[in-house]
Amino acid sequence: MLPLRKLLVPTDFSEPSYRGVKAADELARHFGAELIMIHVVTTIQFVPPNGPPIPAGQQLSTLLNELTEAAKRSISQTIEEKISEGVASRSFVLIGGPAEEIVRMAVEEKVDAIVIATHGLTGWRRFIFGSVAEKVVRLAECPVVTIPGGEDKA
Repeated sequence: MLPLRKLLVPTDFSEPSYRGVKAADELARHFGAELIMIHVVTTIQFVPPNGPPIPAGQQLSTLLNELTEAAKRSISQTIEEKISEGVASRSFVLIGGPAEEIVRMAVEEKVDAIVIATHGLTGWRRFIFGSVAEKVVRLAECPVVTIPGGEDKA
């Protein structure tokens, strides 16, 4: 078995992602590993059609700051509620593309594995939204443990 000393678990604060958090917590307890929880705030791409770009940019910057601060509160609460006592943990809120930031953080932190939940999207939703977990599996340089997060067949 691989020595698991450091695990990375991303969350988007959805119920499916909490299944991944639970699995990561169990692995961290079993192996005595450190758990690094991250949330990625997706960058906002907006070009106003005919409006002045500076005020719109300022509003978007304010919105991005508010989203980041809310994510920091949520990730702290998630660790408090869902990570076992005695499991060493740290958290980060990042800004960018979710899959790319997850993989970048895994490399930067030299994690032994990424534990990520799938959302179970199928059909048109998967086509439109893509799969962050699938992209992480393709891009990651370390093992990726995928946890089924439930199914949405619509």
